[in-house]
Amino acid sequence: HAAKGLEWDTVYVAHVADGVIPYATASSAAEIAEERRLLYVAMTRARSELVLTWARRDGHGHARRLSPFLAGLTSAR
Repeated sequence: HAAKGLEWDTVYVAHVADGVIPYATASSAAEIAEERRLLYVAMTRARSELVLTWARRDGHGHARRLSPFLAGLTSAR
């Protein structure tokens, strides 16, 4: 909340993976909506560059998926 209304030239959002964003314990519609809102706020604070990162595999070699909140916005490479 301290960043409300502020912008930065570059914003980094790390680990934008399913189970992290939205957080795995968010189960109600209200909790998931809040997770989506927080990601939106983070993404819209970038003045000129937004960098989103995620790992295709976790530390144990299990496959990870990109956050479902980004569906339709980008293609994972």
